[in-house]
Amino acid sequence: MTEIYPEGYDAERMVIIGHDRSEHLCLRPSSFYVRVEDRVICRLKEARPTDAKVDILEAPLKKQAVDCFADASLLAEIITAKFAYHQPEYRQCERWKELGVNLPTSTVNSWVHDVADALYPLYKLQVRQILQSPYLQVDETSVQVADRKGKTRKGYLWGVRDAMHSQGVFFHWKDGLRSGAVADELFKGYQGAIQSDGYEVYSRFENVQGIVLLGCMAHVRRKFEHLASDDKNAAHIIETIATLYELEENLKHKKAPPEEVETERKAKAYPILKYLETYMLDVHKQYTPGEAMEKALRYAFAVWIRIGRYVQDGRFNIDNNLMEQAIRPITLGRKNYLFCGNNEGAENNAIFYTFVACCREADIEPYKWMKEVLSRPLLDMTEEELTKMLPSNFK
Repeated sequence: MTEIYPEGYDAERMVIIGHDRSEHLCLRPSSFYVRVEDRVICRLKEARPTDAKVDILEAPLKKQAVDCFADASLLAEIITAKFAYHQPEYRQCERWKELGVNLPTSTVNSWVHDVADALYPLYKLQVRQILQSPYLQVDETSVQVADRKGKTRKGYLWGVRDAMHSQGVFFHWKDGLRSGAVADELFKGYQGAIQSDGYEVYSRFENVQGIVLLGCMAHVRRKFEHLASDDKNAAHIIETIATLYELEENLKHKKAPPEEVETERKAKAYPILKYLETYMLDVHKQYTPGEAMEKALRYAFAVWIRIGRYVQDGRFNIDNNLMEQAIRPITLGRKNYLFCGNNEGAENNAIFYTFVACCREADIEPYKWMKEVLSRPLLDMTEEELTKMLPSNFK
């Protein structure tokens, strides 16, 4: 606190009768420093250097996840700045120059790659944990990869979220492919519910025993939203869907248990879904193939059987929005650093985005988690110890 006295103030002749205080939020710029660990080496006084055996004692080296000049605190800052706040490495390096630290971008890139390698065992545990959930939400998002001379190619990151136990998400990269082979590999042997948009690849699981396919009402609604201002049928469909969401909001507000949610949906939501299906079938003949409204209706028909299944279990969601929210940082990130250099870079990104999304779902600061994890010797830790470090288990 700074005391400011009025001009002409004389302590001998004047008495202070009050204070008029104002507060201002200030910022202290980040700073670099070098932490030095001086490990002491010693021996017994009576031992002679010429003795055949001299016991030498030395304090053990404190190992962190990545063996490099950068401390875990700096590595955590680099990762969270890029993958939580969308600042590419070169922009971070430019800011550091103002603080008197000139680090080559290539060096920082190397550190980022090493961090991804160190986190990989933890990532594999996260993937395994998610795939054990009986209810998954799935989505894909595009990423540009600059591994061809003079041009980029579009690849896809797959996102998979535990929608039952809130244990987070994981992102998966398989050479940028969006084919059914990737879905087959991801969900091989899986038993449970899978919720997605209308992407045709998921249709392959429609008749797989033990798998229940759920649709996303939000995707259906979006097809009609931009048409509602000019088309009364689209406007009515939007209004009817809104009543379904109003029911969901009321159930959420009263914190209804799954059993009550299921009962309410079957009694109130199911009749609305049947009415809406009949209405869309009736108005479909008013439009010619290729019209925007006809395409929207055709999309709804294609996924309608999956849409209606959410009423069968009070634990299911009406849409896939929570998965889309987890993917949104990737969309923001690609607008800032534009592309990945190659498949390896995209795989690294999948690891980092996985843990940033998991931290946010667990209401943990990504930097705090990353700093703590990277300060540990991850490669020397047991699976049980690593499992405790997952964001959903982190305390």
